[in-house]
Amino acid sequence: MLVVCPFLTLMDTATAESVSTQMSAIPSSIIARGDSAYEPALSTYLQHESTISSSTVFTTQGFAVDDDDTTLYSIAFADRRSLTANACGMTTLEGDLADLGENKVAAVGNGKHLGDTITIRGIDSTPHTATIVAIVDDIPGLSPSYLALKGSLHSQGKAQPLMAYINATHSRDVVDTWNATHADNTIKLYTKQGFIDYFIEYRNEGRSGTLLLIGGAALLAVLFLVQAADTAAREHLEQDRMLKTICATPQGIVDMSALEGVIDVIAAAILSAVVYAVIWCSLIVISSSGMSFRPPISAKAFIVLTLVCLLTTGIVCGARTRKELG
Repeated sequence: MLVVCPFLTLMDTATAESVSTQMSAIPSSIIARGDSAYEPALSTYLQHESTISSSTVFTTQGFAVDDDDTTLYSIAFADRRSLTANACGMTTLEGDLADLGENKVAAVGNGKHLGDTITIRGIDSTPHTATIVAIVDDIPGLSPSYLALKGSLHSQGKAQPLMAYINATHSRDVVDTWNATHADNTIKLYTKQGFIDYFIEYRNEGRSGTLLLIGGAALLAVLFLVQAADTAAREHLEQDRMLKTICATPQGIVDMSALEGVIDVIAAAILSAVVYAVIWCSLIVISSSGMSFRPPISAKAFIVLTLVCLLTTGIVCGARTRKELG
């Protein structure tokens, strides 16, 4: 039972470490994420905000590629100015992004080669052939399969989120100004740390099924705990009667039985606390790199769970022993 809270915390910490590793490579001080339909409003703001030094804006769409109709491959679109600014720190491995154009794309670290062709199908299922003219490394925070210039593929895919990388001299002011004046807009700006916090929560939302499973296991653990305590009291019955024959008081025997159960729970709590210690050491290591993380799961939940187990064990063991001794 006491493994539940540390296990959940361990899951959150693993998510935090994974996100930290991915997002620490983002070179920009501001990240934007939201509905691609609002890209014109964001681009206009970025062009007229004097404190912004550079920005790269990607709108993404999902396409079927080649003969794979079961998977939507993400293609990120940007204008040439955005690609030239390269606020996302993208690295070209082969070819030249300057060659992007009509029906010409760049592959993003997916094993493709220069000169390969791909067949894409958008929402109208009409096939279009594109040639790979460049290969780039993975883009931190964004995971497209291909890059293309806006309007170069003559096909419309399924809309996917927008992602923008922005550098500004006063990052917090830019973020606050946009979010305050565009509260009804589905594009939101984040500082780098704010985006990491958001992405951790976004990743954790996908594990609701796991949490339900663990919650059910925790409920079963409570029932097993009561059953185990009752069984333990039965097993000690002969010992308790022997103690009674040598003049031990009934209350003393009850207290001893309850104490044995409580000691078992304390031992489990100590083992769980060791897990917590490892988790917090991991968080300290992450924070030392300049990233800060909120505690994934409050220690209060662990303490409450421990107290519930102690109380349940003590009451069940004591009540059972008192009943058997009459």
